[in-house]
Amino acid sequence: MDAIFKVNNVYVTVKNNEVRDGIEVTNLEDLIISTKEKTSASLYGGRIMLFKYNDMFCIKIDGIKIRDLSLYKDGDVDVKVSFDLERIAAYLNQIENLGIETFLENYKKQLENLKEKLEGISTELQQNLEDEKDKERFSSLHGTIIKINSFLFALYVNMNAGIEMQDYIDAYNTIINMYF
Repeated sequence: MDAIFKVNNVYVTVKNNEVRDGIEVTNLEDLIISTKEKTSASLYGGRIMLFKYNDMFCIKIDGIKIRDLSLYKDGDVDVKVSFDLERIAAYLNQIENLGIETFLENYKKQLENLKEKLEGISTELQQNLEDEKDKERFSSLHGTIIKINSFLFALYVNMNAGIEMQDYIDAYNTIINMYF
């Protein structure tokens, strides 16, 4: 089984291990998510959603899908929307230690820095458009900048409501206990 467990407020990844005989996976209280038995999870009062996508996992925070954007030396950008369990655990540990608001603020800053770099590359490329390949590359960069702007828009709209994390969790648990 490949899975993420939470023990003593730390998220840990377990890979290539099988649960001992006599232990039911459905009864593991510390199990957060796994590749087979538990492929989705709601955490922090429903603010974080984890779900399996193909053989990887996606993470949504306040309805915003977290993406990993990597800039290559040639100016190309790779956008990933799903992650391995180790990356999900790393994100969850950051959130556990820094809080959701700080995690989102750091994520927003990272996107803003990437956007600035891409705008610089785009401006330079626009000034030196010589052939069809340059025009296609410029168009691709421009499209990526527009995508980043849409990600940033979602983050800017998602303002800190001033509600403490424990209040979210308590409200969520109250609804679950009352109706489900």
